[in-house]
Amino acid sequence: MPPDLAVRSAPARTGGSAIRLVRASGGQADFLRRRPPVRSVQPDDVRLGLPEDGRERWRMGRILVVDDEPEYLDELVEALGFRGISAISVGRGAEAIDTLRREPAITVILTDMRMPDMDGITLIRAVQATFPERKIQFLVMTGHAAPGDLMQALAAGVVRCFSKPLAFDDLYEALVGLCVS
Repeated sequence: MPPDLAVRSAPARTGGSAIRLVRASGGQADFLRRRPPVRSVQPDDVRLGLPEDGRERWRMGRILVVDDEPEYLDELVEALGFRGISAISVGRGAEAIDTLRREPAITVILTDMRMPDMDGITLIRAVQATFPERKIQFLVMTGHAAPGDLMQALAAGVVRCFSKPLAFDDLYEALVGLCVS
């Protein structure tokens, strides 16, 4: 890029990213990069790269993602959709409980550890108490985990803990591992 050119990027209201190229001399050009629309897609064994012998064991329901950061939720659900994983997102623990009542196909919950209304551990315990007959698996993500928090999460039945920002490939591998085991 020429030295007199700067790039500025910001979210655009149209669902993409607005990119502005600004010249030191004052000229500028705007570009809009649009993301493809988010769509709900059911898992596809071939696209997910599952081994031939594992395909008949592929039993994924939907994933519920719980986080109080709406932009983060949108990006995560979209990324999961591109990989063929159907996900629903909510911003509060109470909404997660309501969603589980309406959506019996949810088999995995990925929750943030720290949220204003209900932390991730409290949510997990509430789900286990409210839906004891369902075999829901739990993953947690956090940007502020203390070792005690992680120990509590594992004691509550969490399968895996992820730090934020998420390494998406690690999350994806964990989800596929949950579904073919």
